[in-house]
Amino acid sequence: MINTDQRFIPANPVEAAIHAGDVDAMAAALRALSPAQRAKLRGSLRALDKTLRDIYWDKSRKLPRWWGGQASTEQFACAAAAVFVCGTARDHADVYLWTDKVFGCLDLLEAGALRRLAGVMVRSAPHQFHRAQRLIVEGHSDRPDGEEYIIGLIGAPDFAPLGMSLPELVQADPALLAGPVLRVFEVQGAGLKNLASVDSQARESGNTWSAAFMEWIRLGHFTRAQLLGCTLGTLEQDWPQARAGWFSRFHETLAPTPAEMAPFATRYLGLCQSRIAPTVTMAMGALAVLFKSGHVDAGQVLGALAPVMSAPVKSQIDRALKLADQVVRQHPASARAASALVQLALAHEAPEVHKKVIARLAAWGFDLDTRSALEAVLPLVSASNRDALAALVGVGAAAPEAKPLVTPQAPRMRPSPLDPARALAPLDDIDELVQAMASIFENEGHPDQFERALDGLARQLPLSEQARERLQPVFARALDVLASGPWYARWYVQPLATALARFAAVAAGPVTLAPGKIKQSASAELSRRIDDLIVFAGRHSGLSSLCTSTHRGGFIAPDALVARLAAHLEAGVPSSQDEQVRALLRLASGDWPAARAAARALPQDPFVQALRYALGDDVAIGSERALFVAAARIRHPGGDDAALLAAYGIAGPDGACAARYAWDVHPELEYGEPVVRLRVTVTPAHSDADLPYMAMRRRGESSDCLESELLYGATILPSCLDAFFACGVSRIGSNIDWRIAQWDDRAFLGVLLDAATPVTPIATSLLALALGGKEPGQTALAVDALVAVVLEARCGIALLAGDIRKILLSRLGKAARYANSLASAARADAAMPGAVCALLCAVIDSGEEAPPKDTGALLELLLELSLGHAVVLAPETAAMIGSLKLSGKGKAAQKALLAHLG
Repeated sequence: MINTDQRFIPANPVEAAIHAGDVDAMAAALRALSPAQRAKLRGSLRALDKTLRDIYWDKSRKLPRWWGGQASTEQFACAAAAVFVCGTARDHADVYLWTDKVFGCLDLLEAGALRRLAGVMVRSAPHQFHRAQRLIVEGHSDRPDGEEYIIGLIGAPDFAPLGMSLPELVQADPALLAGPVLRVFEVQGAGLKNLASVDSQARESGNTWSAAFMEWIRLGHFTRAQLLGCTLGTLEQDWPQARAGWFSRFHETLAPTPAEMAPFATRYLGLCQSRIAPTVTMAMGALAVLFKSGHVDAGQVLGALAPVMSAPVKSQIDRALKLADQVVRQHPASARAASALVQLALAHEAPEVHKKVIARLAAWGFDLDTRSALEAVLPLVSASNRDALAALVGVGAAAPEAKPLVTPQAPRMRPSPLDPARALAPLDDIDELVQAMASIFENEGHPDQFERALDGLARQLPLSEQARERLQPVFARALDVLASGPWYARWYVQPLATALARFAAVAAGPVTLAPGKIKQSASAELSRRIDDLIVFAGRHSGLSSLCTSTHRGGFIAPDALVARLAAHLEAGVPSSQDEQVRALLRLASGDWPAARAAARALPQDPFVQALRYALGDDVAIGSERALFVAAARIRHPGGDDAALLAAYGIAGPDGACAARYAWDVHPELEYGEPVVRLRVTVTPAHSDADLPYMAMRRRGESSDCLESELLYGATILPSCLDAFFACGVSRIGSNIDWRIAQWDDRAFLGVLLDAATPVTPIATSLLALALGGKEPGQTALAVDALVAVVLEARCGIALLAGDIRKILLSRLGKAARYANSLASAARADAAMPGAVCALLCAVIDSGEEAPPKDTGALLELLLELSLGHAVVLAPETAAMIGSLKLSGKGKAAQKALLAHLG
């Protein structure tokens, strides 16, 4: 480990050249050494390179004084090049920065290592592809044959030197066309290194794979049939939709003629069974062309459409129905077979699909077998279409008795955050502690599990020999976690596991770790907490830290904190002010007379005074601003503190005044196309002076926060989650059409499912946005949350309806998506149809504003629920619906609903 307390003095000519940033001098110094001498320098050069990386990225104040200033790019490059020459294959893979002059040192490497170097580099990181490619082109290294090389090739447009296009890359290395280029049809890619993501990023520059393949066809490197076969072969693999979509779009770019598609007719028929919606859509379009041109017959087309008719995607069923229409028009004799096919679509939940199927059955007729199938499915057909199908089948009254509207029972009382069932049991058993730590290291886990494991390990210190022996396996795993990559990468991948590993490494001893360096959102606070815990753990025996949560969600019971503080004072163990602030922010708010009385008996110091203030005691506000700002958030959860305001001023959002969040939608242009953007504002506004207050440092607004990090952020001030939900509004509202996959956003909806979580206005906005999302999994969670908050009376229908209406009027959301989500919610519980009807009526009632676009989808759902559950709407609601100025499908749905209402 480098001692940065003393000024850096080069120990040899290589280090002197690095300090000077002179690559030529560094290369000359290395050439003067034997291979064995260069190998001996590896350890010291690696340490120097790592320290320079810290200086280069962190811009800290202490290290530059040791180095003599901030590390320059040249110094950084020299250190990396020296490690590259003196190091092993792993070092070659880890070298971060190369310069052209590094290639002048390649002859210093052992021949076998040099031949393998390109493969080592791309296995480490596909973004090293262009450096590896240069080694290959110049004849220094062999071409790798693994998938990592192809992934690097796929991502080449992202990291291409300025001005280099894919055709130019191939021009420099024509051998790429002999095999590697076509392998991009065989390798899915990794992360953002896939054809869909890369072409999306490169579309402005035109340096896309799609354009390159079309150019290579023009130049005669590939035939259209060759690339068409490759495209269909990839689509047959059913890759995830985000990746398979590129190949469907490339098929459109190829625009094959009927004659070109004819040899692949069987493959198009088979692709109708794909589970990827764009692939099926593409296949049906091709079949329509092939059928019209006589390359497939009616029986083949109808047989291929059978799985599509059972698909959950309404747009696919619509397209399949139109293709069936085309078949019947050209071959009327196939009408009965088409009827047997389309009746499968009655299993879909959409009333609009049922209406279209019934119209075709009436036009085409059906045989006895189809009639029997229709009778069987009749009870499942939407209420608005059931009578029409019953009349067609000839079975008389078809609809069962309308289900009476169920009145919800009295809502369950919201449980206290300190309910005994929510208490976190301490981990006192070593074997249970080992299991808990191992689970976090492998699976990251939930913050509640992390709290138990962190506290369980802290209370074991100092470790007995027996405890050390039993904990040895997880201590070894902790070191593996810390060695799994650079610190900045670990925090982004496993924040909880990395935090626990840092503490475990110190507990195992003898290890000294530098303070955490992460500086973003909740992980920054978690990193600082571990730093404080490492110091605290060296001062005591068997005590929990002040801020360890006692209940789920990060809450601390006030009586437990007072007792914990008394034990600390008795043992003479001090805590940092940050640790005290963390403990105050996690206190459960409320009236706790016993805890107040116990706190009065403690020796009075600023923290005890702030603790008493948080508990509602009559205490004068002290000068320790950070402590009393935190205490005010517990004394007045979600509200303003007049006394603190008089003493300190506003002190930023969640200082003396509670943070209040608002959001709005603004039209913008993106690539010349109009889009809408959601923005969240907070009052009072932030300023640099607010940064010391931890209540303001808990937000996780970064777009790349992980689920565990977001959930940990919710535990910093669990009694008021508005900042957490405001982050969710920003993230989900900015990605409502799922332009970027953000699976971790489910964290926000998971917290809403907790019955102890109050649903504030900003949380209601989050729920409203999530119900209109595009991604099915996220929307399903939102539906579950809606059902929970309605049945538990945690959410006001009028407030939720206002947010949904605002979203629809802004064109940020789509009425059809809300209709699907609310239909799912209505099916979830017998008490939900009435609540959904009330919500729909409130959403549709736009007052003097024009109704939202596609209001017809909401009216159709309201009609369906009214017919199926005997919902009686108030006369003023019927009048409001009649006053809406609609057209097209909306007007038809309005007319049908008014007819039902009489």
